[in-house]
Amino acid sequence: MNNLELYHNLVIAHKNLFEYDSDETKELRFEDCTAVREILLKANIEIEEKQQKLCFEKSKLPFSFYSDLVEYKKEVTHHALNKDCVIHLYEGEAYLWYELKSDSTFKNRERVEENYVFSNAKTYFNLLNFLRKKSNHVPGESDFTDFFSKTNRKIILASLSNQRRITFVYPQVGLPELDFETDYKCKFEEFRNLFTENKHFPIFLKNSIISTLDNKVKNSFLHFFQHLGKINLDAKLNFNVYLHQLSIDKIKSEYKEYKQKYYNTQSDILSKLSSQVFALPISIAGTAFALYKLEDAKFALVIICLGLIGFIVYLSNLVSIYRNDLKILNQQIQREFETISDQVFFIENPSELKYFKEIKIDLEKRVNKLYTSIKIFSVCIWLSVIFLVIYGTVLIFRF
Repeated sequence: MNNLELYHNLVIAHKNLFEYDSDETKELRFEDCTAVREILLKANIEIEEKQQKLCFEKSKLPFSFYSDLVEYKKEVTHHALNKDCVIHLYEGEAYLWYELKSDSTFKNRERVEENYVFSNAKTYFNLLNFLRKKSNHVPGESDFTDFFSKTNRKIILASLSNQRRITFVYPQVGLPELDFETDYKCKFEEFRNLFTENKHFPIFLKNSIISTLDNKVKNSFLHFFQHLGKINLDAKLNFNVYLHQLSIDKIKSEYKEYKQKYYNTQSDILSKLSSQVFALPISIAGTAFALYKLEDAKFALVIICLGLIGFIVYLSNLVSIYRNDLKILNQQIQREFETISDQVFFIENPSELKYFKEIKIDLEKRVNKLYTSIKIFSVCIWLSVIFLVIYGTVLIFRF
């Protein structure tokens, strides 16, 4: 008979003959009957007979027993989860069973995947044990846990350079406030693996904890597990920065200067273009008026038409210079971005490129708008000059 069968045959099958003293003795008491006696005898559970009842302490069961979730949170220990465990009245009449061998949780014999009542409790105790072990000073190594006290149940991680510290307060028995709907195990395993990856990682993990967590938060362990993913990520990023001898803040500052430089170049081109755009209507109107007034002076009309042709050639050359400047500018933007993105750190951490991508996209949009504006401007000039030359030619050959 396995533990789950024992629980079913003894407790579930005789629930009307069963009572449990959760306040004082922690005894299970059954009405005296042959079936219960036989089950207890087969399970080698010693009993005491009190007032015609078969009594024994729950510690004599081969599995851990808790009457409900409240008792479980208040009394569970690491040792209790080193064997099968049951929360008898978990939700109404439904029980929650933990099977140590398969590390699985069952609700009324049905396996449940997204319930972390037992898993997160084990992870919490593993963290507590981890922090306790790391409080033992090892010569030649910096302490990860600066203070661990079983007396006042306090754990302190401190950083002298940042002048900050994080304090964890844990209960003598039972659990602190935890979330049983989010799995802590995977991220904590990642945390432990990072810790042992090389001799430098513990420092980065400790600094990440201290810089991420808020010491004023009451539920320190819940706060830790909620931010454990970010703690791991920040530690990896900072280690990569250290490994590749990069300064992200310095690169961002320099890239911001590049952005300003490109803005100034674009603004200069836009300024030159704008001055010519503003002058365009006046030039067209003046030329058209001159053609109209000199309609009888063929030689003057010829000179003006030749001047217009010369002007369009000159302006086309000028526009091509502007367009070439923008093309070079676009290439420089792309080159600067590739210089950054090709670094090993950014290849391994592509999310850190977001800041630089946003600037690059913004600059490229401005270049494309300027390029479009130049095309519109050059088309307007070409059409205006062509119409003026046609008008002048008509006037020349009208007679």
